[in-house]
Amino acid sequence: MIRTEDLAEFLVTNNFLFELEHRDYYAIFERFIDDHPDPDGDLMSMKQLKSAVALARKDPAIQKAIRKK
Repeated sequence: MIRTEDLAEFLVTNNFLFELEHRDYYAIFERFIDDHPDPDGDLMSMKQLKSAVALARKDPAIQKAIRKK
């Protein structure tokens, strides 16, 4: 299972701004899985994904970008 902090960092550094702004968990999951195939199905839980999105939204660069829109 991926660490929540690592997932949040991935979201911040890989241009997930639109998904983060709209809290589109399913789009984030789909894009993430496209880059990180998970044959066992135990890479992350929805609860962990929601925590990672909340953590990523606290990043100053993400906050600034969201406010600009």
